[in-house]
Amino acid sequence: MFGFIGYIINHDTKREKQIEEKFNFYLKQLNNRGPDYSESKKIIDNDKIINFGFARLAIQDLSNNANKIFFNDKYILLFNGEIYNHNELRSKYFVNEKFETKTDTEVLFKLLTNYDFKKITELRGIFSIVFIKLGENKIYCLKDFTGTKPLYYIQNSEGFFFSSEAWFPYSV
Repeated sequence: MFGFIGYIINHDTKREKQIEEKFNFYLKQLNNRGPDYSESKKIIDNDKIINFGFARLAIQDLSNNANKIFFNDKYILLFNGEIYNHNELRSKYFVNEKFETKTDTEVLFKLLTNYDFKKITELRGIFSIVFIKLGENKIYCLKDFTGTKPLYYIQNSEGFFFSSEAWFPYSV
């Protein structure tokens, strides 16, 4: 994944339509970061609206299987970067696990969903990550220690906004 964007707002937010329009506009702007595939999802979770998307530049796993956002009914992962040791981590922790792709993103998703953040220090690479735990109403934003990959976010009275580009969170 090479560009992501998203927000979490209350369902009764008066500017819901305006926020969604800005999200859609800036999602299209991400095509310059990831021209190979783009996708967005909108989830209504209790009283929250979670809208997120990404644009992919296909470097690892050029198949269509890799063109997706990794999420399930409990977790959402948005990732920008590269995990250099993803094959090593796959072999170490998921010997008998079936993978749908050859991407570092799927390895990261499985690490986080199976081990929470207990293995995060084993990641070698450059990255920014947004990991949402739907059932717990928690969002985690993290970057590698060098800070190479950008991650912008803002929380205000309307919600939480994040992106791998500076323009979206600061324009709401």
